[in-house]
Amino acid sequence: MLFLPVVILWKKNLPIENCEIVLINKLSLSKKKDINKLIDFSEKTLSPIEEAAEIFHQETSFYLDPKRIDYIGAIHSMDTLAAELTKEEIDWFKSQKDVHINSNTLVEVHSIKDFLSKEVEVDWNIMGRLFNLYYAAWNSLSDN
Repeated sequence: MLFLPVVILWKKNLPIENCEIVLINKLSLSKKKDINKLIDFSEKTLSPIEEAAEIFHQETSFYLDPKRIDYIGAIHSMDTLAAELTKEEIDWFKSQKDVHINSNTLVEVHSIKDFLSKEVEVDWNIMGRLFNLYYAAWNSLSDN
């Protein structure tokens, strides 16, 4: 089952349907409620963004500086955190296809076009979070 990581990593490409997203295939998680256990900030001393960076590192072994993480907003009662990747970083994630990052995690990179064509099956929650991200990203382009 594919999940968005706790921090959505993406690479902006034009046109929008060519933007790439990093997805995580958690082989040991069979229920959506299990993924929420990874995101429990209630007993932590770190900020939610620092905690998200730590969880992401545990999931993928990729270190993401918390200063690069942006709060995009909330959708379906879930906060959306995101970080834009460099070309080198997205290429690294692509090179990890079919490589077990740890005992139960595979990483995949897909484009928005893949989601829209149903080449990659994701639920509406994921689609909502992705479009929340793109709305914020493209709005920031018009502000520049």
